[in-house]
Amino acid sequence: MGIFDRFKKKPSNVPFYATMLSEPQFETFKLACIGYFQQHSVEADFNFEEGFIVAKSGFLEGNELGLHNVVHHLAGVPVTQYGEVVDGWFGQFWDLAEQRQWLDNTPFERVKELIRISIYPRNDGQELEGLKIADSLVGAPVADLEKSTASISQAGADIWGISFPDLVELGIENSIAHIRDRTTINQIQGETALHGAFMIHEPDCFCVASGILHPDAIFNVDPAHGYLVAIPNRTTLLAVPLTDTTKHEVLDEALRFATHYATSQPAAISAELYWVFNSDIRTLGFDQPVPNREAVNALIAEMGWS
Repeated sequence: MGIFDRFKKKPSNVPFYATMLSEPQFETFKLACIGYFQQHSVEADFNFEEGFIVAKSGFLEGNELGLHNVVHHLAGVPVTQYGEVVDGWFGQFWDLAEQRQWLDNTPFERVKELIRISIYPRNDGQELEGLKIADSLVGAPVADLEKSTASISQAGADIWGISFPDLVELGIENSIAHIRDRTTINQIQGETALHGAFMIHEPDCFCVASGILHPDAIFNVDPAHGYLVAIPNRTTLLAVPLTDTTKHEVLDEALRFATHYATSQPAAISAELYWVFNSDIRTLGFDQPVPNREAVNALIAEMGWS
């Protein structure tokens, strides 16, 4: 053996997604995963090389469960506690699956109060079933299952014997009532162009962004020129009542707000601004390469800004 051969790294049995673990640590992780499924009497195909497990029985039958994220939760954790981390990680999927099964087998009268609207961007290539909002958003009906949300399709509405449009309307009604009655509404004060604006940030309430649909019903204010609204993520809403005294600087301040919350918080939607006026929602396009000049000019004319 040559002198340099002594310094060659030995081939590792640790796959690419778990390089932060040593071989003994990775073996412990594998045993913890296998042990979890055996303990719950669930058959599964384990692909530790690529980093996923396919459940072959139980609530999650047919689902592929990734391992890349759970491995990162092991950083700095003693090997003796790997089992607890793995149990907690896979346990959440079982909880969600049980909740979903309950939803699919429960009469509509018992679940209708859980129906909400969750807002998503429409620029990700996925066409969700739901309410088209402006030209960049969709409001999809979901069920609030406490620990998660479950999307509801046309087929799900058919099972309950309710039309999909009626389901969407119910989701809007429930969401607005929830935001109005069960979230903390802050009104911005001080020397800022956003003075008097309403702001809601509730990390545990995924339907906050749906407040864009009826801000007047939430804040009980019907401003002369509508609202300037930002929904940077699903848990944050900024609504600026547009009055005769509102200055054009409000656009810059609102855009800074939207950009901050869209880039620093999870469940991002966009750093866009919207003008909600006379039951119409218009995208101003400030988060796009070219603003929506028609909408911006209409807002400027409505406000009398020069």
